[in-house]
Amino acid sequence: PLSDRTRNLYTKNIEKDLLPLMDTSISDLTSEVVRNWHHDFSLTNGETSAAIAARCLRDILTQYIEDTHLLDENPVSNSLCNTSSKVKNRPPTDQELATMMDWFEENEPRLLLAMMIPSFGGERLGEWRALRVSDRRLEPTDGQYYVLVARQAQQVKGGWSTSEPKWSKGEKSEVALPDWMTEVVDKHLNGKDEETGIRWVDSEPNSLLFKSSINPDVINRGAGEYISSAWTRAWNAARKAAEIPRHYDPVTGRRYWEVREHDLRGYYATNLIKNGATFREVQGALRHKTPNA
Repeated sequence: PLSDRTRNLYTKNIEKDLLPLMDTSISDLTSEVVRNWHHDFSLTNGETSAAIAARCLRDILTQYIEDTHLLDENPVSNSLCNTSSKVKNRPPTDQELATMMDWFEENEPRLLLAMMIPSFGGERLGEWRALRVSDRRLEPTDGQYYVLVARQAQQVKGGWSTSEPKWSKGEKSEVALPDWMTEVVDKHLNGKDEETGIRWVDSEPNSLLFKSSINPDVINRGAGEYISSAWTRAWNAARKAAEIPRHYDPVTGRRYWEVREHDLRGYYATNLIKNGATFREVQGALRHKTPNA
């Protein structure tokens, strides 16, 4: 079965991205026709969006071939479904990360741990957003916190969806945070807003470690369960404080930061390698299917 996010994405592909092909009969849908559509689509929407739409078309035609046997081969080649993003992975430097952490500690202390968990524990964006109070435990023997990665939060049309991580196949992963982070975690669990006295984290086991807001009025206006806009504003301000460069993409007309949130995982992986971890060990720590993922 498709995840909610994939279902919403495929719906968009069918209703909008594949429209130029909708008047073409299946028998006339040749590899050349598909290549021309892909070329035109990528010029206006970018290579990544074109690859995603091509995957949707390939999946539809694969099912059609299995059901009818009326096509000898799928006209959507694998090459059209792959893309090498022009935005390269660029983990922050030690100094950049330290500057961003300082900014959070001074301006948004309740979100400091949200930046540190992927940087020193390797969690993905959706994984740390979905962490609950019950997903962490303190090991008395070594004084370290362990975080259980058992689910992920994904933003879909109309709200948020919670599911098992795509890598898990029913399994769970427990990540050890450095012992020096124990004090940071404790401070987060016991933190309160200075003006209102509202706790950053509720005590119930199923409460999120990172609320969408600590302002009840904001939550009642539909901020949603998982943190989004508050994090984005703080993350952008922290990158600005660290003087992270921004670039302009002439294809999409958008500006993008040189260091993305996903690159915090890259910082984690880089430090693992610096400390002698093998590629296989890094693969396991990042929960990748292959060492070169």
